[in-house]
Amino acid sequence: MLLGVQDDAGVREGFPTLLARARSAVPDAQLDGVLVARQLSGGVECILGIKQDPAFGPIAMFGLGGIFVEVLRDVVFHRCPFNEDVAERLIRSIRGAPLLLGARGRPPADIRALARTLSRLSVFAAGAGPRLQAVDLNPVIALPDGEGAYAVDAVLELGSQD
Repeated sequence: MLLGVQDDAGVREGFPTLLARARSAVPDAQLDGVLVARQLSGGVECILGIKQDPAFGPIAMFGLGGIFVEVLRDVVFHRCPFNEDVAERLIRSIRGAPLLLGARGRPPADIRALARTLSRLSVFAAGAGPRLQAVDLNPVIALPDGEGAYAVDAVLELGSQD
């Protein structure tokens, strides 16, 4: 991984370094390229998830991420699927919502982008069927209003095809 790459020239300069690191770590690996992604800074960390419930089907979860979810357990749940308006109500219903809405002079987060992501995740989970056991998007960075929301890490858990 290379951080702090500012422009196309930086990507070109860093490419040989990444290939050398990969070859050193796994000499026999077939290297087809590298992934270039925007480096995010600022924003509010959130957690979005899905858990398959045997009685109700997929259930979506939303909360603030990082230490907030670990310490405060400030999360909400809703049966899938649901639309963006429902997702926005869920987001605004957590106790930590003021952190997303611009508390203490901070810029408000892009709530609509966060709601769109949560809603689309719920629709995906409802359509995926019972084989999809869980999804964990943590963190999702909600950038200032109009700048979007981005999943930084994702884990999907699949059950057997039986």
